[in-house]
Amino acid sequence: MPRPLIDLDTLDLQRVAVTADGIRAINPQRGQMEQIHGLLLHDKAEGLAVAWRDVGDDEFWSEGHFPGRPLLPGVLIVEAAAQLCSFVANSALHRAGQPLLFAGIEKARFRGAVEPGDRLILVARQQTISRRMVRFATQAMVDSRIVYDAIILGVPS
Repeated sequence: MPRPLIDLDTLDLQRVAVTADGIRAINPQRGQMEQIHGLLLHDKAEGLAVAWRDVGDDEFWSEGHFPGRPLLPGVLIVEAAAQLCSFVANSALHRAGQPLLFAGIEKARFRGAVEPGDRLILVARQQTISRRMVRFATQAMVDSRIVYDAIILGVPS
């Protein structure tokens, strides 16, 4: 099991650092493709951000993935982590509203199920940010249990 990128006990999980509107000012995703609901931390100096996503039982995937036991698709967990990376990178590069194109994922592991009613906490720690490529270590947790981890690569468009 990997070590957490941040100790969640050091955060006030009720304190909103960036609202959904603040995310929309930086990220271009809208509607059903908005996969993060707010940020709990955005430490520009450390290149670290923590966001959350409240998983609902009425989302577009919940009826069919899977009937009788809805589970948040792994691809949406990756997308949520990528959107957090996009927020950090676009903020650092002063590129509000610009897409950060998905360039790759390395060492991805899914370590637990995410169900409606869960609060998914996402963490992104910058490894590299330049105008040509970004690279982040990412994790997602439910109740302080890591359910996903990967390296995400992006290309500013």
